[in-house]
Amino acid sequence: MNIALVSLDDSDLIKVGGKHIHQILLEKGLSELGHNVYKFYPKKKFKFIIGKVFFLILVKLKILKKSASYKWTIRSHLKNLQDQVLNCSREIDLFYTQDPVSAVAVGRLVDFVNGRKIVLTLHGYLSLESVNYGNYDKSDEINVIREALIYEKESLNYVY
Repeated sequence: MNIALVSLDDSDLIKVGGKHIHQILLEKGLSELGHNVYKFYPKKKFKFIIGKVFFLILVKLKILKKSASYKWTIRSHLKNLQDQVLNCSREIDLFYTQDPVSAVAVGRLVDFVNGRKIVLTLHGYLSLESVNYGNYDKSDEINVIREALIYEKESLNYVY
């Protein structure tokens, strides 16, 4: 069986915390069972890096709030994951998504997914973890939570 592991975090680079260890063990276990595992993580392309620098400057100059950068980053990662999945020449039988954004990225590709199962493992609430680890101002936290909740709610429409 061809199984796609889709996540916002590349557990080959980041090996800290439960989510990353889970991804490593999941891949290992599926491979040992004879399945082909293909991993999809957002790639930090030049365009993305330039965008992050641009947002950093605008936030430092107080032209934009930090939550605008969060919103742009999530949407960029979603598009990047979708492009990777669509460009995959392999026939994927099952998608193991590791967060709401990954589930939405795959789920929105209705024609590509075409009845294949999408499994979602939630390692925590995207909205709360984004606020807890994002170092946002109190006044900006609600914008981050609002954006993350969109993905948390929508992801449930696609998964089993």
